[in-house]
Amino acid sequence: MRSFSPERIWARLPEFGSNAQFECSDFKAYCVHYGLHMLKARTHTVGRLGMERIIVAQLWEPQIASRGTLIIWHGYMDHLGLYKSVIQLGLQLGLTVVGVDLQGHGLSDGPRADINSFGEYEDVHRQLLAQLPRAAVEPLIGLGQSTGGAILLAHSLGCFLPAPQPFTYIGIILLAPLIRARRWYMVRLLYLMLRHRGGTVRTFRMNSGDHEFIEFLKNGDPLQHRRIEARWVGAMIEYAQKIAIADPVEFAPLVIQGDLDQTVDYKYNLKRIDRLFPNATTITLSGARHHLVNETSQYRELFGKEIRAYVQQCLGRVDI
Repeated sequence: MRSFSPERIWARLPEFGSNAQFECSDFKAYCVHYGLHMLKARTHTVGRLGMERIIVAQLWEPQIASRGTLIIWHGYMDHLGLYKSVIQLGLQLGLTVVGVDLQGHGLSDGPRADINSFGEYEDVHRQLLAQLPRAAVEPLIGLGQSTGGAILLAHSLGCFLPAPQPFTYIGIILLAPLIRARRWYMVRLLYLMLRHRGGTVRTFRMNSGDHEFIEFLKNGDPLQHRRIEARWVGAMIEYAQKIAIADPVEFAPLVIQGDLDQTVDYKYNLKRIDRLFPNATTITLSGARHHLVNETSQYRELFGKEIRAYVQQCLGRVDI
C-alpha cells in the first residue's frame, strides 16, 4: 500500500517554473519513499508542464552557484524517484538537475507505460525545454537511461521533428541506450502476435546486479506497471526504423554500456551509434547489466568517474 497519491499531488500542482509555493503531504511522502528528501540540494521544486495531460517535472538546485543544467530522461517503466544516484551526481558537479516523469510513468498522467509513438516523448521534450525556469541555467547536458537515451537520440537526429539549431545540449550521456531490444526479431514476431491482445504480463528480470533494487521494483515500488503494452512495443519498432535511416551528425556523446545487458541488443546499438556519431566516446563496463543508474555501487562509481570527466570537458569548452 502506498503512502502517497499522484492524484492528490495533481490537485494542487503549480505550473513548472512558476515559483509558486507548493505544500503537499503526499509529495513529501513520495520524496521520503524514494529517498529524494536525502538529496543535498539548495532547493527542490515540482510542477506540471503546460500540456493536455499532467506531466510532472522536478528541479533541484545545487548548494553552490550552478554551472549548468543536467536534464535527466528515465527509461521505460522507470520514473525520477528511482534516479536519486544520478540526481546527486549532477548536484555534486555543481549542476542544476531537471527531469520529468514521462506520460504514463511515475507521477505523470496517461495510459500506464503506453504510447502511440516515440514522437510523443519528443513533444514532452520540447515542452520541457520551452518551460525551463530561470534556475535551469545554461549550458544544458542531457542524460538518458535506456528509453531516455532513445529520447535524446531521436531529438539529436531529428527523427520526429527537425533537430534544433543550434543544438540543444553541449553534451549528452547515454546509459545503455535503446535502439533495438535484445532478440529483436523475436520481439517483432511477438508484437504481431500480441498487438490485438493489448500486451502481456511483465516479467521482472535481473537487469541490475543490485538484488535489493530488483526486490524493491517487484514489491516496494507502487509506481511500477505490471504489463508490457503492445502499442509501446510498436512505437519502439517505429523509432528503431527511423534511427536506421538517420544521417550522421558531428556531435560527441558519451555512451556507457554494460556487457551483461539482457534488455537491449547492445552490440547492434553500439555499432549504429558509432555510425551516427563518429566522434562518440564509448565505455563498456565488464559485468554490468542494463539498469546502470541502479547498478551496484562498484559500477556506479566507475561510470560516475566517466560522467564527471565528460561534464568537465563539456563545461571547459563553454568557458573557453
